Amino acid sequence: MKAAQRQVLYTSVKNKMGFCYIHTGVIQRAKGYTALARLAYQTCGSVNDGFRRVSYRAYAAHHLGGLVLLPRHAPAELADLLEFVAAVGLRENRRDAQEGRIVDFAIPRQVPPELLLAVAAFVLLPFVELGMSIRIDVECPPASDGEPNPHAHAYLAMREVDRDGFGAKERSWNQLFWRDGGRHVRSIIAARLTLACAILCIDAHVDPRHNEAKGADTPELRLPGVLFRMYEAGRSVHQIENLKAQRHGKKTQPTQRHAPKVTPGLMITNAAASKNGPTKVAAFRQAFAEKAMEVGYALEAMAEEPPEAPLSLAGTAVSFDGVAFRLKENCEAEDADIVVLFARVLGWPSLVVEGDAKIADLIAVAGASIDMFMVNRSPSPAVRHIISQTNFERFKAAIARADRLGIVAKLLADVAPGSAAAPPGEGREDVVAASVTEIDVEPAGAAIPAEAVLVQPGPEVSAEPDSEAGLDVAPSAEVIPNSGDRAAMDPTIISGPSLDGLESLPDDDSWQIKPDPNVVRQNARHVQAYYDRLQRQVAEAEEIASRMTNRVKGRDPRPP
Repeated sequence: MKAAQRQVLYTSVKNKMGFCYIHTGVIQRAKGYTALARLAYQTCGSVNDGFRRVSYRAYAAHHLGGLVLLPRHAPAELADLLEFVAAVGLRENRRDAQEGRIVDFAIPRQVPPELLLAVAAFVLLPFVELGMSIRIDVECPPASDGEPNPHAHAYLAMREVDRDGFGAKERSWNQLFWRDGGRHVRSIIAARLTLACAILCIDAHVDPRHNEAKGADTPELRLPGVLFRMYEAGRSVHQIENLKAQRHGKKTQPTQRHAPKVTPGLMITNAAASKNGPTKVAAFRQAFAEKAMEVGYALEAMAEEPPEAPLSLAGTAVSFDGVAFRLKENCEAEDADIVVLFARVLGWPSLVVEGDAKIADLIAVAGASIDMFMVNRSPSPAVRHIISQTNFERFKAAIARADRLGIVAKLLADVAPGSAAAPPGEGREDVVAASVTEIDVEPAGAAIPAEAVLVQPGPEVSAEPDSEAGLDVAPSAEVIPNSGDRAAMDPTIISGPSLDGLESLPDDDSWQIKPDPNVVRQNARHVQAYYDRLQRQVAEAEEIASRMTNRVKGRDPRPP
């Protein structure tokens, strides 16, 4: 994380296994956001996007790697970071353009560092399959409790891509991110993280629901960054002192694990659902009944029955009441297959499974093969081994289709199914370092940041203003391919101020290009001059109109 945002995504909640941090947003140039600044933020590089120059190089030691994920029809050269940045920067021209989406999410601490990039790439594959081009980067700075804080940053292009590069914006993707108030996308990401951990035999899950829904502790109060800057300056801030006392109290309390509810049989619900009104329940019941009859199942209760009467599939242990599927205690693997398939038909992104652990394992095995996984629990060790043996090669192949440079394939070369603890192979660290590339961007025109030239990482490249043309790249700038090694960074510039184990909470716009005061003053002068010019034109127009009126009425003493 950067600057005051080097804060922990993990906030001392005792239930570490189900911790979830997922943030999505849109890059809006009208608010000072740019895609070039976001990509520099992700890759710990530097950029001048036409507003100002920023650098995140000091945090490169926490950057573990990154790659570009592309749909099948995208040109292969976009897999190179420099080509991708140039294509992104050259496409947007409007001052109020939306330049892309952002997705940030925490990764369970149990995932080994060499597998973080593979897990993050697997999480975003559903969006790649829709046609989105994505740049993803993983970082692992220390958290305030001294443990690792692995997380991923992703830039998602909003434009379709073809053999000629980025084309028109795909508006239909907006509906996906708006669906269920954003809970749909959060549930997809959480389920993919949990499934990736199961495939890698890691005992972890990510639950995206509210703390109250999943039985977790009350979350910490989010404090603004200005309070932490005051604390850094040596001032006493009672809000931070209270937060420190709260965290100390949590550390002294015994860890409490919130197990899934114990119910007869099994109950499966939609992880993205918040409120199920009568209209939504009736629609789900009707869709379930129609699909059941379409594939040949007989219903023991028809959809016209009252909502409290569940619809049961004859000859199975499956029933559905419009909100939840239920499985009887004597259910079999075929019943679990039916549930996950119908959940897919209903458009559910992921599942919340409450009840018997053995039956939940059946759901896990059935859902892993079609990426319809549960989020509130992880399978048993034996079932994780089965899931790994049957899905590991599919896991690798799915990532390889989007990873044109084969970066993840190299990272997974020495990882065997059924064990995420395989020792790193020779050169594994080199592969991670090779996937890291800095960005240095200097615009060819101050008003057109899209015309960016990518230059070699290293010393700052100075640029001199050229009257009306804007900023020009220094002639000594050398254009290079996608390469770079963060290991050579000076470690003396990495360390930051310690807040006695306490850091500020992340700001959603911490990577935003802040307005330059000099530019603001200059713009104000331009606006004032423009206003004065308009006032003079209005006065001249009024004078002309007055003379014409007087002339018509014969009161103009001057000759025509």
